[in-house]
Amino acid sequence: MKRIITPLLAFFVASSVISTKADHHKEVELPQAKHIPGTWKRTWITPEGEPASMTKVIKASDATNHFVETINNSRELKFKVESVVGNMLKFQGLEGRTKNEETKKWNEWNKNNISYLFQVDEFFWNEVFNDLENSTKRRFSRVITGDESHTYQDLARRKLSILKPYIGLWKGSVDIRESETYGISAQKWEINHPVRYNNDETMVVWQWEADSFDAHGVISYDAHSGNIFSNYHTSTGVQISAKLVATWDNKFLWERRGTSPSGLVYEKCLFDLSKPEVFRHKIMDRTLNGLLQPDDPEIVLNKVIEHATIADPTHYKVEFENEYVKVLRVKYGPYEKSPMHSHGWLAGVHLTDAKARFTPKGGKGEIRDIKAGDIGLGESEIHTVENMTDKDWETILVEFKKEYPGDISELKRNATIVDPKHYSVEIENDRARIVRVKYGPNAKSVMHQHNPGVVIFLNSTKHKLINEDGSIVNADFKSGDVLWADAATHEGINLENKPIDVVFVELK
Repeated sequence: MKRIITPLLAFFVASSVISTKADHHKEVELPQAKHIPGTWKRTWITPEGEPASMTKVIKASDATNHFVETINNSRELKFKVESVVGNMLKFQGLEGRTKNEETKKWNEWNKNNISYLFQVDEFFWNEVFNDLENSTKRRFSRVITGDESHTYQDLARRKLSILKPYIGLWKGSVDIRESETYGISAQKWEINHPVRYNNDETMVVWQWEADSFDAHGVISYDAHSGNIFSNYHTSTGVQISAKLVATWDNKFLWERRGTSPSGLVYEKCLFDLSKPEVFRHKIMDRTLNGLLQPDDPEIVLNKVIEHATIADPTHYKVEFENEYVKVLRVKYGPYEKSPMHSHGWLAGVHLTDAKARFTPKGGKGEIRDIKAGDIGLGESEIHTVENMTDKDWETILVEFKKEYPGDISELKRNATIVDPKHYSVEIENDRARIVRVKYGPNAKSVMHQHNPGVVIFLNSTKHKLINEDGSIVNADFKSGDVLWADAATHEGINLENKPIDVVFVELK
């Protein structure tokens, strides 16, 4: 007889072969597995009305995604975890043993096939034994023991990261109708709506500014309930607590409850940020003292591209600022990318090598290979920036503000003219010139002049400055240091047996 293999049988044969081969591959650690080790506790009331508790201490085994838990110091269970869907995991028991109450020694291991579904994060362990509705009856809380790998701050940052499309400055106008709920008369609003993370991104702080109405709010994560809440007060006496009840495709539905001078308020509010740089705000199902209220018009706001230090404070921080310049220290980690942001006219000095993509608003990205010490002058621009390497990248930016009144042509002892060996102009525009300063080991300059500007040190240095009046300044700087230098007439001496490499952004 001919051997016949049906397509279905062939599928199972092939699947078996693939599965067998896959077993030889090293198991990949599940992302949630890092939250499993620790001490977990839950308490409840028995049917007899007595309090009860369970504490389990879980430690990782040598095998990936394998663990051992000790329950109330009387039972031990070896188990492994498998991914089911999303952040849902399967707990699969392997072996278990109990402790002999008389001898206080552990009995032999026996096979154990207990299994259930669970979810785990920095603070909670939720078990699902029978059905989803009863899962909260098996909720464990982590016992905090000073473990810095499981902090509220880490959890809050992760939970609130879904609101990143909402961060920024939003502006727009709308013809608002009279609202008894919020104490507003019919009028046209010019709206200014800044939304910011706090410094460690564990809260979102926002303000809603209109001609005769003002609201201030804070959004935060409640670790006890596992929900995101927004609480705000208005200048018309309304106090609201809102719960984020649904999210999808950058759309956020809030359920709001609170009070106003007119009574009890209930409403739903949709934040629609599904279209980039557009914020659609829609109120639904509003009631006042239980009575349905007229719908408000939809409010459409547009994002205003803000300065880098506001739009992206993680990467752009102000080093110092005066009436003439704002100096930024820019730091990107491996493969990090900025949101869209703006800069004024500027000079840039790169402190490290890099490869980066610069993408102007509405334009095509340009990839640049950057070397430490590279410099440049640029006009004001709006763009995103992406570090395309696995290395940290650091840059100093000098943004120009008020124009300096002194003319560089008036310098009688212009450093680049009287001492070109040590001072050379690399690039310039109407606002400034970038001077490359290079001293050999133990080198000395002649007396010369500078306009004020920003000094960036590309290597560590010890040097002496002798001013025109004979006063002496001893200086010691590290690579990457940056400072403001007033206009001066002096000479310099390198005090070390190695070169000095400095960039001077000199105002014209």
